Amino acid sequence: MNKLSGNIPQSLSALTSLSHLNLSYNNLSGVIPTGNQLQTLDDPSIYIGNPYLCGPPSTRNCSANEINYEDNEGPKDKFEWLWIYFGVVLGYLFGLAVFCGVLLLNNAWRNAYFSVIDIVCDKLCI
Repeated sequence: MNKLSGNIPQSLSALTSLSHLNLSYNNLSGVIPTGNQLQTLDDPSIYIGNPYLCGPPSTRNCSANEINYEDNEGPKDKFEWLWIYFGVVLGYLFGLAVFCGVLLLNNAWRNAYFSVIDIVCDKLCI
């Protein structure tokens, strides 16, 4: 359940120390690679929940004309990124408003803040 999509890379079959693998409930497609360690992982449940995978050890046969189905959640992912950007901007604006509000309302902090800014500017200019 890692939201993986696409084909399983053939290079995965070249691993030599693989003892456990669980690719269940993702959006993987294409032929399940065969080779070294993957041959020892013959439990079909490690590929369950991937309706577009085919080949042994799954029960679905592959045909020569089969189309590989890719993850079709592009707009959903863009929408999720929009919410992340919105949250970052909202957090920035809220933090800026709190900072300016504190400087506006508290005279002692305002004087201390601007005196520190003056000291830092003087040190940078020297």
